Amino acid sequence: MELLTKNFLWMRTLGSTPMLEAENRQRFPERVRGVAEKVRSLDASSVVGVATAGIGAGMATPEAARQRRGIAVAGGTRVGAEKGKDTKEDSELDKVCQGVVELATEKLHGNIVQVTKKNLFC
Repeated sequence: MELLTKNFLWMRTLGSTPMLEAENRQRFPERVRGVAEKVRSLDASSVVGVATAGIGAGMATPEAARQRRGIAVAGGTRVGAEKGKDTKEDSELDKVCQGVVELATEKLHGNIVQVTKKNLFC
């Protein structure tokens, strides 16, 4: 009986996929819409400044963009001439980017798990 219980638990664990559960399938598009709204609400100048700062150099990260605009970041505080509004816009952009990265990572992780299960058991 113990062997059957262990096998059942393993089958149930390996057979479950949180990404495909009804609650997650309904919630994920809502989360994507929320992040998309935040992206739309950003000031266009802050997005353009970060996006164009890394073009040609292969550096599209917000930190690289700040450095190319002449804003050094040392220990989490800004050093340089630009302060104030730009700091707020950059932090908002960083938060939105982090949200996008979290959603993409979650989806990618779910896809990797599915492919791994398929390759192992099929």
